[in-house]
Amino acid sequence: MKIKVIISLILFLIPVLSMAQTDTDEQLAAQFFKNGEYDKAEVYYKKLYKKYNDEFYYQYYIDCLLKLNDFNEAEKIVERRIKKEEDPVLYVHLGHVYNASGETKKAQQAFAKAIQQLPPFQCQIESLANAFLDKGELEYAVRTYDKGRKLLNGLYTYRFELANVYNKQGKFDLVVDEYLNALVEDESQITKVKTELLNIFIADESGTEQTFFEEAVVAKIQTNPQRDIYPELLIWHFEQQKDFRKAFAQAKALDRRNREDGARIMQLAHISRANEAYDLAIEAYRFVLKKGRDNYYYLSCKKDLVNTLYEKAVAGGAYTDDELVELEKTFLETLDEFGRNGNVAQMMMNLAELYTFYLHR
Repeated sequence: MKIKVIISLILFLIPVLSMAQTDTDEQLAAQFFKNGEYDKAEVYYKKLYKKYNDEFYYQYYIDCLLKLNDFNEAEKIVERRIKKEEDPVLYVHLGHVYNASGETKKAQQAFAKAIQQLPPFQCQIESLANAFLDKGELEYAVRTYDKGRKLLNGLYTYRFELANVYNKQGKFDLVVDEYLNALVEDESQITKVKTELLNIFIADESGTEQTFFEEAVVAKIQTNPQRDIYPELLIWHFEQQKDFRKAFAQAKALDRRNREDGARIMQLAHISRANEAYDLAIEAYRFVLKKGRDNYYYLSCKKDLVNTLYEKAVAGGAYTDDELVELEKTFLETLDEFGRNGNVAQMMMNLAELYTFYLHR
């Protein structure tokens, strides 16, 4: 009975001790690698890779060999995997080894073979592109996405992935092409395009990329005059720059062409007002009011206009008594038109402030 218990205990402890040893080996390997003691790290990663045949240990093992300039061994390890596995990514690893050893031509041949063997599966296309990106091979990542686009026959076009790589390469013209073409394929991508562009523009200290973007979008508007998505993108861009005058020009053109109810003009007026661009906001509100009393936004627009006139008058502190009297007249005429009720509460409060602090009545 005791013997059975002892045997059971031994069988239980063997995997536990093995796991503990693995943890220790991995910790030592990581510490040696971190300290730059690659010869010692190589011993442990080699042991771990041979034992578990794991991708993580494989990568670190190869890295150690390259750090030690043991290019022949690194090449053998990668080629051994290539014989066993059909994975184009392994040719990226092989090309990386060749680059490290100074064999540039062989590296290019290996990279080309990786792309040549690419199958028509999205996961493998992305895996290969990411492998090239991980090694800093941006041009080969572009080639991978280009071939992937053809292999998938338009099912997925890698617009955003390519734009990201082109941005890293400093090819902003191609970045813009990808984003604008993404909108041709799917206009619902507009929010994503705006987010990506905003991140790029934040880093554009010279403003050259923003200027190029404006010109590219204007060209798209001219060649695709019936598509609203491009002027809408341009309006957004001008709003980000706080160039509300240019945004208003584009918004008016869309409103008139589509015979709209003034919704986009109202939105622009609100944004302009919030940014204290009162003159533009006032002009925009008046544009909507010209649509007449039957317009859906007439009431809210009239209220916003009067309140904006008040905000403009008191914001700068430079006003004449005649201007204040004229503003009072506008308040009273509007209140007579709509009545004194909860819908015009803010207007009534502003009128009270006008009397108390400015007209002193």
